[in-house]
Amino acid sequence: MSLYRKYRPKNFKTLVGQDHIKNTLRGAIKSGRVSHAYLFAGPRGTGKTTVARILAKAVNCLEPREGEPCGVCAPCLDFSENRAIDMIEIDAASNRGIDEVRDIREKIKITPASMRFKVYIIDEVHMLTREAFNALLKTIEEPPEHALFILATTELHKIPATIISRCQRFDFNKIGGEAIKLRLKEICGLEKIKISDEGLEIIIRYADGSLRDAISILDQLASDKKEIEEKKIKDLLGITSEQAAEEFLNHLAKKKSKEALETIKKVNQSGGNLVWFLKQILSNLQKAITIKINHLEPKKEQFDLQKLSLEELIKLLKTFSSVESLIKKSELPELPLEIAVLELIEPIEEGSNQETREISLSNEEQADRPEKHSSSNEKVNIKKRWAEFIADLKTTNLPAYTFLSQSSIISFDDCSIHLAFPNKFYLEMFQAPKNRSEIEGEFSRIIGKNYKITGEVAKEKINVNPNHILAMLGGEFLND
Repeated sequence: MSLYRKYRPKNFKTLVGQDHIKNTLRGAIKSGRVSHAYLFAGPRGTGKTTVARILAKAVNCLEPREGEPCGVCAPCLDFSENRAIDMIEIDAASNRGIDEVRDIREKIKITPASMRFKVYIIDEVHMLTREAFNALLKTIEEPPEHALFILATTELHKIPATIISRCQRFDFNKIGGEAIKLRLKEICGLEKIKISDEGLEIIIRYADGSLRDAISILDQLASDKKEIEEKKIKDLLGITSEQAAEEFLNHLAKKKSKEALETIKKVNQSGGNLVWFLKQILSNLQKAITIKINHLEPKKEQFDLQKLSLEELIKLLKTFSSVESLIKKSELPELPLEIAVLELIEPIEEGSNQETREISLSNEEQADRPEKHSSSNEKVNIKKRWAEFIADLKTTNLPAYTFLSQSSIISFDDCSIHLAFPNKFYLEMFQAPKNRSEIEGEFSRIIGKNYKITGEVAKEKINVNPNHILAMLGGEFLND
């Protein structure tokens, strides 16, 4: 059994962090005022599913003690031994359609087999389709008395307001480094694992507030021997030296995009972890800003970076601070970093001729324009449906929205669409097998027949709209 499963909390008392949540839930169980629907939102690895399971166990416990499950009654033992058939866990990432939710609506009418409540835990609930959310809403509005819903998400902004308003919402926070360190030390003591404080600090920084990730890393490191060296930790995590991050930032300071891109490539090809590389970039930027604000003497390796103004340093920090989630989601993790570099360094030209303007129209504008070579209502409708599809992606799939919203339709018929992208980076993001497959599948489902979607780099220049990049990066460009 993995260390994470072995040491997963069985009650609220042993839960690390989230005191504001566990105290409220214990109070609700003591008073008998349990809601019919909960929404747990927060970063991955912060205890959402664990709390959901403890809550399901506590509401079904025959003799709860101060809001805690007793751990010895029949329902508690069923939960502890993973045989509680009245707790149903659903992964919305792979069960996201209306048919799956309709199945829930039918089965939830059946009374629990052996417990007080039938509990549905829906993980990654933001992945449900619009139709599925509508069906779920009806169920949550008027659930049977024996039903309890616990929805969990890492992306609260994708949940419809109608769903949020029907749930009791709890926001989970990243777990503090000291709390994670204490838990790791406790596990190391029980497992007789030897590791230095410095080694634990590396794991904690990499886990970034996720206790689950921290324990999983410890488990991997201790798999072959009980003494863990710092070098082994860095090798496993693909941690690059700080020198690479400093080199990268100095290239940016000199506006050398080619050299900055080469640094990303070198880190990636050498097996370095790009998430850790990004953390080092952010750490260096934070230090540079502190030096600038306090008028301190910079270290030699930060000399070029310190030539930038405070506004420029903040611009870099705001841009790179929101790239991490994109790196984790992207099939080509280096691309979000590369795009950020190009958008920061390469000037965005306005383009004034009508021919350029024609190809750089947004998808929304194109949807309302008739096809040049045909007045067919069907073709105009496809353009409109495509524009609506892209608009929906802004809330359902932000990475896909980012590169598709920069594309232009250059040709289409009744079973295919061909797109032009402003550069090869956007094209490659679109052509990543997983991305293209999901886009074709979702659009085909909306239209009601199979559509093939292809692309190329535009022959004419397409103006890249920086607002779409900023939507992806989560920041704003400051005036130079």
